[in-house]
Amino acid sequence: MSVVIPLLLFVPLVFGVFSFIFKIYSKMLGLIFSFVWLCLAVVLIVFVQNSQEVMVYNFGGFEAPLGIEFRVTPLSSFMIGLSAFLIFITSIYARFYLKEKDIVIYYPLIAFLSCAMTVLFLSRDIFNLYVALELIGLSAVALSALGAKNESIKSAIGYLFASLAGSGFYLLAVALIYANYSTLHIDELSYIIEDDFITNIALILIIIGLCIKTALFPFHYWLPNAHSNALSPVSALLSAIVIKTSFYLLYILIFDIFTYETVFFKIMGYFGVVAIFYGAIQAIYSKDFKVMIAYSTVSQVGYLFVVFAISSSLAIQGAFFALLSHSLAKGGLFLASGVIIMVIGSKNIIDLKGVSNILPLSVFTVALSAISLIGFPPSLGFVSKWYYLQATLNEELIVFFIAIAFGSVLSAVYLFKILILSLSPSVSTVVIPNKSGFKVLQWCAFILSFLSVVLGLVASKISILVGL
Repeated sequence: MSVVIPLLLFVPLVFGVFSFIFKIYSKMLGLIFSFVWLCLAVVLIVFVQNSQEVMVYNFGGFEAPLGIEFRVTPLSSFMIGLSAFLIFITSIYARFYLKEKDIVIYYPLIAFLSCAMTVLFLSRDIFNLYVALELIGLSAVALSALGAKNESIKSAIGYLFASLAGSGFYLLAVALIYANYSTLHIDELSYIIEDDFITNIALILIIIGLCIKTALFPFHYWLPNAHSNALSPVSALLSAIVIKTSFYLLYILIFDIFTYETVFFKIMGYFGVVAIFYGAIQAIYSKDFKVMIAYSTVSQVGYLFVVFAISSSLAIQGAFFALLSHSLAKGGLFLASGVIIMVIGSKNIIDLKGVSNILPLSVFTVALSAISLIGFPPSLGFVSKWYYLQATLNEELIVFFIAIAFGSVLSAVYLFKILILSLSPSVSTVVIPNKSGFKVLQWCAFILSFLSVVLGLVASKISILVGL
């Protein structure tokens, strides 16, 4: 069954190249690819759960550190499965949402993005992880420029510079680590790493680089424009999974390599607290629907980084469920916003008045996402905050307890504002466009938001699945 690992890597490459060359078939090839990749991801998860041994694949038969080693853990296999599911749903959505000129570029790019994410989730070499990080960034930047509007192109350029800066900091850290320890393999580094000056400089560079890519405050400057000006299926992917890849990498490096105590982890946690409040306040005052959702992402990213300040098993579970709930809820929210904006012809929040009369399913989707993002039971968002709150009380970290609790209140303010406007009487009549697959667009968004709520009922089983 180890053949699944190279297939996860080569299937996206083959379909990406073919859909780029044979553009008239790109729509069909893109949908086939997303389904095949999802099936491979499910097979990988099932095999990992049933296997009693760690699943390792050495390319060319050469073992690490001479060769390239891919290692599958329950967490990495789950991340691939989550990525594959989100790409599958957004691929169906894009089939009916994007224009023909954008579709022929979109599907090859998501295939290359999938290939890079496979490398990032499975590789154990910190330089290979840099390559994956760079490919993810370039694919995401190209996706954000689709539509060729002035706003999207300007935002994509800003995103490109941020991505290159983040990768540059990370690469410099890799060079310092190799110069100091003469190895790039994570497992070897975990045994020989020391708390010295060069190592801490490398750690700071890694933190800065990956915080830029994850858009943690104050490195978030590129995200609101990039996510709000991108086309809706792209916005969903960028928020739901792309920024999570850099967070996952930071998590792996810190908990597998830099296992010693340092003040830098606490600092990240406090920046997470600031992000929770800053992003929420900006979202409250946003007048643009998609800008509001983008700033909500800035706020929700803050919850992820709290784990580095606590580092208990409860906090780790809280961070994982925060990642999962945000991926599903924010993916559904961006997809629903695409449908709503398509109908009302405006991104201005005030124009959402009465939209529930014509798009009840889309508004219900927004409500489901709100339930999870705010943290109402039984959603995944509630489970995440519940674990976090217990962890903060156990460690007597009152600042983090207040931030997590009050952050939910701020989330409710801007999300309830959207729902109240949507449910209010409308002064104008809007006609639903006669667009092929319009209902499919609505259901794609609903599936993601619905899962962000109902999966909270089986959170304990998911926790076991990923080995937390």
